[in-house]
Parts: sequence; C-alpha cells; structure tokens
Amino acid sequence: MDKDDEREVPERIGKSFANEHGFDYFLETSALDSTNVENLFQEVAQRLTEAMEFNDERFHTYSHNQNQSISLVDRVQEQANNCCRR
Repeated sequence: MDKDDEREVPERIGKSFANEHGFDYFLETSALDSTNVENLFQEVAQRLTEAMEFNDERFHTYSHNQNQSISLVDRVQEQANNCCRR
C-alpha cells in the first residue's frame, strides 16, 4: 500500500465515503504497486454478474446459450475494405 503521506485519499475517508453512499465493500488499492487492483476488479465483476443474474431474466437466456458468438470485427474497417472491391 501507499505510505500514509503519499495517499491521494486517506483510508478513513474512503471507508467513510463508502459507508455514507451505501457501499457494503471497501478495498484500498494502490496504483503505485498495483496492490488489490485485480482483486477489486474481480470483486466488482462478480457482484455485477450476480446482480444481473438476480435482476434480469434475459441474462439467463444469453448466459446459457453457449453456441452463439459475437463478431468483434470493426464494422468501419469492414466497410472500408468492401468499398474498394469490384
């Protein structure tokens, strides 16, 4: 973790902010040495996934259909490539 005098936001203020805004999770991170950055990302991703599963019936349709794929081809690039073909 960052040293106390190098912190942008003191831990007590971060915890207080989290409590005041109804967040039930606080994890101090450090951009200096990447401490807890991945842990926090994983926690947020897990909580979002759980919230989607709980709140959105459509999620079940998408998550259980393993045979579908999404094309990540840039459509602008695809159109640019096609415009010059004869």
